[in-house]
Amino acid sequence: MSYSDQPYFHRLIETLRKPRRPLVVLVGAGVSMAAGLPSWKELVEGVETKLVPEKLLDAFRSLNSDDLERRSDLVLFLSGDHNSSHKNVKHIREALYRDNFEPEPSAVAEAISQLAKVYSRRISIVTTNFDEVLESAMSEAFGDVNSYSFADWDTWIDLADEDHRASVMHLHGLIHAEDRTSLGPLVLTESDFRLNGPAIQQKLADLLKTSDVLLVGASLADRNVTTPLALSKDEGGE
Repeated sequence: MSYSDQPYFHRLIETLRKPRRPLVVLVGAGVSMAAGLPSWKELVEGVETKLVPEKLLDAFRSLNSDDLERRSDLVLFLSGDHNSSHKNVKHIREALYRDNFEPEPSAVAEAISQLAKVYSRRISIVTTNFDEVLESAMSEAFGDVNSYSFADWDTWIDLADEDHRASVMHLHGLIHAEDRTSLGPLVLTESDFRLNGPAIQQKLADLLKTSDVLLVGASLADRNVTTPLALSKDEGGE
């Protein structure tokens, strides 16, 4: 990587070294995958394996190969509970953590935690991931790390700077590795996106309008990422 061949890399480093605005770090599945957890597609397939009879699984996937949000909706509907915040959390948890109920933080998660520790302006750590990989990494830098879901957005936004940097906002909810009550609303299926997406997108867009933005391992196919970016792109941030 070089400043001459990749000028955006130079802009990134200079923005982080001499910040003019708060920073929002948008963290996606790539950070969790680096810790050995599944991608969104692998997570959906893991839930399918739990809920679709084995003799029907190949046919189910052949008929529902494209839209992961719709596949999630369908498989949970077939289970008898299409609301991903109730009894299906058990299946989502098992598909998410598999046999690794204490995933080691990835190197990139540890780097994010160090950035959160030293950034000289206000910094917000926001993720679309359901897991606790960021909390695990950040606990080494901060000790106590607090987790929030979109239901507690206003409380999270109002935190003092030092408490805010030692926290993680889970836009799509948080499923603990052990059997504890999840932080919702969980957003996995097409119905979840339709129900919660507009409010998530607007709140995140409002935050991005006053901030610079760093995307790490985040998918630009996620409407809850791309729509806020589009809504805030003319506000002068990097």
